[in-house]
Amino acid sequence: EVAPDALRALNAQNIYGLAVDPNDPARVVAATNDSGLIASHDRGATWGRFGAGFSSRSSRQITFDPADARRIYVGSFNGGGLNVSADGGRSWTSRRIGSTASYVWSTAVDRRNGAVFAGTVGEGLWRSTDGGQNFTRLGAATLPDTRSIAADGDRILAGGRLGIHRSTDGGATWTQTLAVFVSNITVDPRDATLVYAATQTGGVLRSRDGGAGCSAASARASS
Repeated sequence: EVAPDALRALNAQNIYGLAVDPNDPARVVAATNDSGLIASHDRGATWGRFGAGFSSRSSRQITFDPADARRIYVGSFNGGGLNVSADGGRSWTSRRIGSTASYVWSTAVDRRNGAVFAGTVGEGLWRSTDGGQNFTRLGAATLPDTRSIAADGDRILAGGRLGIHRSTDGGATWTQTLAVFVSNITVDPRDATLVYAATQTGGVLRSRDGGAGCSAASARASS
């Protein structure tokens, strides 16, 4: 939790994403709606500005590359781009994914094969297999809105306004497994069959089969 006083001091409100540096668990980076990125270097006790070259005030989800934590990917509402740092946040480049009508909300990196994913509001899910240089759209007819992504090889979960869609063939085909607005998907790092989904109307839901049967197998997290 980010203390309200710390947010007010930084003129930061509406936290849209949190990420912990895999090489330094004391460093936590938060994406805010109106003050770009902020960071704590003491596990959340104090906060300050992060990323001097980060140009967008309205940042969204943050992803550290699990193979190289110096590489950081951040979605952006203001400007609509995917922001990338290769030096731990000291400098940034930005590129648009899709048309000017969409913006990048979610990001993910597949631990298994290094693929980079960018989820947009307006033009769905995109994947890069060359470190974020070039992107190809996945599920164009199925995924107009992607607020969260979880990727593990051929299995990809994409959550958004239309619920969760799941692919087991690397994004060639998709099946809807949950039909409520999903804002975040998390997979248990110790057990890939456990998937948690944060929804707008149903609280936090859980799947015990890798997201295949979310509608029937999910249960309130408190149960």
